[in-house]
Amino acid sequence: MEINRYHIYLSSSKRQTGTIEDYSIALKRPIILKNPHHYFKVIIKECTLPYTFQQVNNNYNKFKYTLTRNGFLHPERTLSLTNGNYTILTLLKELSSKLSQDISSYVVGYNPDFNFTYDRNSMFCTFGLKNDNASSNSITIIPLQNQISTMVGIVNECSFGNNGANNFTCSSTQPVNVSPITSIFIRSETLKQSNLSTENIINRDDTSDILLQIPILQQPTSWIQYQNELNIENQIVNGIINDIQLYLSDNRSYSLDLRGIDWSCMLTIIEYEGIEEMHFKENRNVFKNNLQGINDILNEGINMNNFNMNQGIPVVNDVNNPSHPPHTQKEK
Repeated sequence: MEINRYHIYLSSSKRQTGTIEDYSIALKRPIILKNPHHYFKVIIKECTLPYTFQQVNNNYNKFKYTLTRNGFLHPERTLSLTNGNYTILTLLKELSSKLSQDISSYVVGYNPDFNFTYDRNSMFCTFGLKNDNASSNSITIIPLQNQISTMVGIVNECSFGNNGANNFTCSSTQPVNVSPITSIFIRSETLKQSNLSTENIINRDDTSDILLQIPILQQPTSWIQYQNELNIENQIVNGIINDIQLYLSDNRSYSLDLRGIDWSCMLTIIEYEGIEEMHFKENRNVFKNNLQGINDILNEGINMNNFNMNQGIPVVNDVNNPSHPPHTQKEK
């Protein structure tokens, strides 16, 4: 049974400590359970978030490869793409440009020209090198999980280049995915959930601190308006709530960068009566009802006894008291 309900409207712009994506506020009036047998549940009823985060970001912008030129294997190289939101065609163009710049930085006089294409029907990419007819080159893409290679569909090593006048290519082995961030999670380290709440998002079978998952259905540069129509709620173990800490993450990491734009949400805290207390009240009410029945029976017995004493016992004739006339033999 619900005992109390508290509505808290939050905005990262009014934070007391922390950053836009990870902040805390202290409550002027702490929220305290009225009874130690009660418990709290937390619901984020609605949320407004800016789609300013980038699919290619500081956590996921790496591309790893090796170059073998005229039989000489150069050391492994890792380059970083410019952060942003890409289509598959603009991502392939960015990758081709950055790869060419990187190779020319350590191979004097060589400026490779690439031919990266995308097939809309298969959703696979093909990687090739335009032949300079003057050398032999082999570029091997080394896959890195959740990095650029995964976005272009490379999960195993794949080599392309030219051997003299002969070109060779390699293709993706899974569909491309240039929007790997599919959900935003609102989490809290101070609103503690029990070990019964688990997640398998970032780590496997981890204790969850997720209050709400928000699917991303909008386009970049728009606003994400989310209504918790299913009233998804989380039971917490706190007996006292002095402060509230919230932080954002995506489905690949424990962080998110809104790049300076604030977000807001409405958080509802509900106090419920504990199950043990509810059972105690139910048993007490049953006992009270049974006791009332016993009292009714006892009262009925007492009333009958009073009736017998006042109405049912014959009065002995008192010849000295004229108010009591003598009985006849028939009446006796």
